[in-house]
Amino acid sequence: MSLRTTFLNVSIIIALFEVSAFAQSNYVLKTGDTMTGTLEIESQGVYGSAGVVLSGESDQYKYMLFEDDESGAMWSVGMGRAMEGRRFEIWYSPDGEYEWILPFQIGTNGALYGDASGLVNINAGSIAPGTITSDKLDKVYLTDEVFTNGNISSLRVGLNSSAYINSMAVGSYNVASNFSFASGRLVRATGLYSHGEGFNTRATAHSAHAEGYITAASGMGSHAEGWSSVASNDASHAEGWGTVAGGDYSHAEGGSTK
Repeated sequence: MSLRTTFLNVSIIIALFEVSAFAQSNYVLKTGDTMTGTLEIESQGVYGSAGVVLSGESDQYKYMLFEDDESGAMWSVGMGRAMEGRRFEIWYSPDGEYEWILPFQIGTNGALYGDASGLVNINAGSIAPGTITSDKLDKVYLTDEVFTNGNISSLRVGLNSSAYINSMAVGSYNVASNFSFASGRLVRATGLYSHGEGFNTRATAHSAHAEGYITAASGMGSHAEGWSSVASNDASHAEGWGTVAGGDYSHAEGGSTK
């Protein structure tokens, strides 16, 4: 009876040793161990149930560090307290030392912080004033001289549009002259302080305003709106369909009125 009990105890010890040795080759048991293969984490399937939990003593900042053992490059993905509560961060260092070239941070208020250069398809409204450049926006065209002392001096957004001094052109094939605004398609706001919007509208005089479809405001301070309306003299106003205000201070409205 005594000999048999001793034999069983030895067998149990051997079995435990074999399991422990097998585990060492597949699982990380302590700091410094290396795990090979693919780490698979089963999704919880319920919103609010985390698949990965970072634990530690500090409640200010926690992060995971990923390193390329060939190039030494590192990625840091972390969370911390700052910027309107908490934030999510991604940092990249090509040499693994201190050259963190992509400090990309999103706060709980939805704002984007940091450099984030090279990113596309982001909400431009979340970028701090004075930081918008063409490399941060996708399929957006900016003039060569966008900034003057940190302020936007002219801006064109769209295809084949032109914007001059302190002007803005939004849309396609538009022209905004000095201190003017043009939006839509084939719009010309070529008068000083003029405003054109719609399709193929023309505001060609000082402080003229043309809007709608193929309207023209060619008198100083004139206003043409609607469809094919024309305000050709100073301070004239044409609105409706095919109306013409051809005298100074004149007003035409309705359909085919003059």
